[in-house]
Amino acid sequence: MNVLQLEHVNAAPWGSILLKDIGLSLDAGQVLGIIGPNGAGKSTLLKTISGDIPIQSGSLVIQGKEHALWNRRELARNMAFLQQLSLLNFPYTVEEVVLLGRTPHETGSIVDGEALTEALAYADIEYLRGRLYTQLSGGEKQRVQL
Repeated sequence: MNVLQLEHVNAAPWGSILLKDIGLSLDAGQVLGIIGPNGAGKSTLLKTISGDIPIQSGSLVIQGKEHALWNRRELARNMAFLQQLSLLNFPYTVEEVVLLGRTPHETGSIVDGEALTEALAYADIEYLRGRLYTQLSGGEKQRVQL
């Protein structure tokens, strides 16, 4: 089953079309790398898929449902986008930052705590749990955001 399908997508985040006639099909479990020179539109493509940049034309379907039909909470429960640079500059602990990712799920503190423990283990950052995010290295911040 296609979890992501783009057909003839055009996007113009700053007026002129930057992404033109983009086609992409991604199946569940498939891994895709996007490479290209600076300014080629890699981040713009990801921001378009996440809904931060609207499409001008074409079709963007996620899990069989048109992107425009997803509400933001549903989309947040099914998709994540890790920015190149995080501007998070509050003295949150690593635990608090990771738990921010649970916000759209509304599962309660017990389930969220279990998800937190699994996420910390998966990213191999249990040792950072109580540290302040603002005091981490750039690589550690990226792992926490992931």
